[in-house]
Amino acid sequence: VDCSSALYDGICQTNKGTITNCIVDINFVISADTMAGCMVSVNDGAISYCYINGSIAYNVKNPRKDSIVAGCAAYNNGNMSSIISFIDYVNFIR
Repeated sequence: VDCSSALYDGICQTNKGTITNCIVDINFVISADTMAGCMVSVNDGAISYCYINGSIAYNVKNPRKDSIVAGCAAYNNGNMSSIISFIDYVNFIR
């Protein structure tokens, strides 16, 4: 996924339901200040028993202080349990 908008997500932008028993393999190249979650950007529901694998390459020269990049959810207002996340974070500013 090569992204340049404000929100990035693997499954959905905002989860208001239940995500369970899933596997997410994802690779992001982020080129804008952002809020990014490899599974969801915002979790307002429940996420459980999920496996996340991949990488995030962050290509922003002067990121804002409110930029968030996370393995599962950038913002969690709900419940998350039994999540395994293996994410390689790479900053490749040139």
